[in-house]
Amino acid sequence: MSNEAIELSLDELDNVAGGLSLILGDIGGFASSANNSFYQKTLNVAQQTYAGPNGSYTGSLFNFSEVASSAGQNIVIS
Repeated sequence: MSNEAIELSLDELDNVAGGLSLILGDIGGFASSANNSFYQKTLNVAQQTYAGPNGSYTGSLFNFSEVASSAGQNIVIS
């Protein structure tokens, strides 16, 4: 898994950005807040055992990866 940043195309940005358009009459107040988060963790585990001569060997390698993201938006109109 690569941790390098990538640039999104305009179509990809449209898919992930979302949006909202409202036309309202006479309102007293409007408030909006948005948040997002991204989390990534990678854990590599390796094990090696050798006994010798000409006997026994153990080798293990595990790669665990966890990725999570979230986004939200709150809109209050009064």
